[in-house]
Amino acid sequence: IYARSEIKDAGKYLRSASLSPDGERVVITARGEVFNVPADKGVTKNITRSPGAHDRDAEWSPDGKYIAYISDGTGETELYMQDATGSEPIQLTKNNDTYIRSFTWSPDSKSIVYTDRKNRITLLTVASKITTTLLQDPVGEPRGINFSPDSKWLTYTRMESNDFNVVYVFDIAAKKE
Repeated sequence: IYARSEIKDAGKYLRSASLSPDGERVVITARGEVFNVPADKGVTKNITRSPGAHDRDAEWSPDGKYIAYISDGTGETELYMQDATGSEPIQLTKNNDTYIRSFTWSPDSKSIVYTDRKNRITLLTVASKITTTLLQDPVGEPRGINFSPDSKWLTYTRMESNDFNVVYVFDIAAKKE
């Protein structure tokens, strides 16, 4: 009896939610798993089924085709992506050297930017899985990162030496604030 697995109500442990672009489904993370849940009626799917890993912060791509999330299944936090129907996961980052804090999809669904414990903003091109460090802040983590509607610019805030947050605009093509 002590070797039996325990069934837990994941509804009490919700950590994040992201509505699909068409409003038909919601992706949620709870108890280290990613669930694709109907907004009204339908089947709930555990799309990660990874009991040995902590999956978190799942987000729909703006085109509604993919779900990205952070997982520590390799021993370090990495970004993964799955088809919205629940295909095998695709590992987007490899050999990450620190903890990924958060990420944001570009409006065209071609890129993801993420921040980490080294206070970097890193751009990931989804198709090629190539990462580019855009900047590293010596003071703290850049926050509130958003793409422009054309996916060519970023906005974010950084704390300056006077303890005031300053809003920055970053040109991705020129790699310049």
